[in-house]
Amino acid sequence: MKTLSFAGLLCIIGLLISCSSQSYVNRGNKMLKSGRYFHAQEMYEKAYKKEKDRERKAEIAFMNANCFDEINLPRKAASWYRKAIMNRDTFADAAKKLGYAELKNYKLEEAEENFWEYLDLKPEAKQTDDVAKVLKRVSYWEEFPGRYKVEILKEFNSASSDFAPIYMGQDTNVIFFTSNRKLKDKVKKDGVTGEYFTNLLESHYSNEVIRKSRKKKGRKAKTRKIMTDTYQWSKPSSVGDTINSDWNEGAACFNSNGDVFYFTSSRKINKDNQGTKIFAVQRQNGEWGRVALQELVPDSLSVAHPSISADGTILYFVSDMPGGYEEMTFG
Repeated sequence: MKTLSFAGLLCIIGLLISCSSQSYVNRGNKMLKSGRYFHAQEMYEKAYKKEKDRERKAEIAFMNANCFDEINLPRKAASWYRKAIMNRDTFADAAKKLGYAELKNYKLEEAEENFWEYLDLKPEAKQTDDVAKVLKRVSYWEEFPGRYKVEILKEFNSASSDFAPIYMGQDTNVIFFTSNRKLKDKVKKDGVTGEYFTNLLESHYSNEVIRKSRKKKGRKAKTRKIMTDTYQWSKPSSVGDTINSDWNEGAACFNSNGDVFYFTSSRKINKDNQGTKIFAVQRQNGEWGRVALQELVPDSLSVAHPSISADGTILYFVSDMPGGYEEMTFG
């Protein structure tokens, strides 16, 4: 009977440990190492709710905020940086990170306030940190907002992330861009962001409009093309399965003639393949040819964001290969 009681006690202790704050932190750290920021933040959030010590809660909130920073969700990042400061009011690094997050959220006053708080907590940073330079730049923006007005183009944007637009060579009536919006045949989600995998979409500026008739019972809906008096951008559509795979595609470019398309993809080439690669495909008469891998670096390295020179002789890209400038990360 005593043996059974002792075994039961061990099970209870094991269960409590497995559900402790630290166990969730450990899981989050493991996911963080493999770049699964979305899943890592889920673990940190659970750890935050479990934790009672304010110092530990501050650290966990800070780690969670960093995850949202990595996947470019500045509003959520700012919320968690504030929680970190709420639990430790002398958290200098959290104040600094909150300042940058508020800049992304277009909250200049809040950004300034947090940057000054950071410098008050860490005076030596005035000489060594870029925050002082950023504060001068923010003040300049407030005094001189600029002559250009930036607006969201409703024709292309959705509730998801839509970015990296390009023209089809010199043809300004066709735009390609990257989006992680949900497509009918693309339902998988990325463990890094928690969103759908990105795909390449295209839109055409034309006075031709495709209209669909109502679907009747037992009949397929018919489509017809009509001409309108005004030109408008068509509803963005996928460039097709030749280019869009079940993984991430995006950040592309055309050559000046608009007949060679370079794009980034994280599709798997072989078991040794890691990260992202750059592919090229020819386009003729509106049809795509065969996709070809551009063998620029070994399989263990990543390349992305291609940009071809006007004469087509130089391909620029970002990479984690040695000898580059600054840093880069891939999901």
